[in-house]
Amino acid sequence: MVFNDEDLIRDNEINVGDKEEEDSADEVDELETQLDDMYQSYQQRRSERDANYRAKIARGDADDEAWDGIKLDQSDEEEAKDYEMEEDSESDSDDDDHIKQLVNEKRKKDELSKNAKVFFASDSIFNDLGDDELLKEMAPKEEAPVNKIEEVDSSDEESKDDSDFEIVPAEEEGMSEVDSDSEDEEHVSRAKEFAKAKDHQQKVDLATVEAMTLAHQVALGHKNKNDLINEGINKYSFRDQDELPEWFIDDEKKHSKINKPITKEAALAIKEKQKQLNARPIKKVLEAQGRKKMRALRRLEKLKKKSDLINEDGGKSERDKAEEIEKLMKKLTKKQQHKPKTTLVVAKGGNRGLSGRPKGVKGKYKMVDGVMKNEQRALKRIAKKHKK
Repeated sequence: MVFNDEDLIRDNEINVGDKEEEDSADEVDELETQLDDMYQSYQQRRSERDANYRAKIARGDADDEAWDGIKLDQSDEEEAKDYEMEEDSESDSDDDDHIKQLVNEKRKKDELSKNAKVFFASDSIFNDLGDDELLKEMAPKEEAPVNKIEEVDSSDEESKDDSDFEIVPAEEEGMSEVDSDSEDEEHVSRAKEFAKAKDHQQKVDLATVEAMTLAHQVALGHKNKNDLINEGINKYSFRDQDELPEWFIDDEKKHSKINKPITKEAALAIKEKQKQLNARPIKKVLEAQGRKKMRALRRLEKLKKKSDLINEDGGKSERDKAEEIEKLMKKLTKKQQHKPKTTLVVAKGGNRGLSGRPKGVKGKYKMVDGVMKNEQRALKRIAKKHKK
């Protein structure tokens, strides 16, 4: 805040009110919004300029974070949260030696407290029940079997014997239908699980050596789910990132990476995968090959139509028909003539100032020298400037 000389000389009272604090808070908010907007525009420019960055954003690893393992289901996440809460409580208790002693003493004591003893002794219900009776009551009751043989009265048997019609039990047919329905449901559920596994296999991309190493360890049984959960808990796991700007979080992620071990086999597997990806032809080459095949198929169709017309012609002999079809086949199998390549002859030594054809050069040729080379470089440089 700036004070005038007149205020100091006159000894005027200068009050610093809440308005200035509000103005400063508004200025800070404006600066934060400006920084956020600038960072978003920077990310947009980078994605427009860099194709690799766009691919990382599409994969979901634009921050270049270390791969933290397999994501758990909701039930597994709840178990992991409970596990983390227990770990937090243990870490908090470890901070103070006095609390440690209290916890150890409480764990050693298996007896009830005085208040609990008085409560259980005062009520007669708990005195009547022993441990064995409580265990019996808590144990799950055995359910009666579903397919129970029912007793039939003698009067019903006599009436069945007297009747002329034979009664066929319909329970077996119903059971067979239920069994077939259950088998169909099992097949459908297995098919759904297989489809889900296939979709998951297509979505998961082991692009890094760390991911491939972890996949090998899980596949070979060296690590299980609990090991992965334990590895996911580190000193960077519980950082408070609420109300922090995005650019600050992204910058902190660069410095909070954990170096994970890798194996030689995983590195070789990633190299082989990259070789296979690089060996694939590019999109333009595939499109050109497809167009070439389509043209060949169209020519074959035209040849078939012409050969059918020749065979249907009754005024020609079989020999003439065969000769015409053979001519058509020769046209189809005839190789296309390629344009001859022009050979470049540098005007040096004996070729300098030469007006006619140079010695030992056949076909089309073109004389070039250093001046033309410099001119071509200058033209490329000018075109590059205009593109920018």
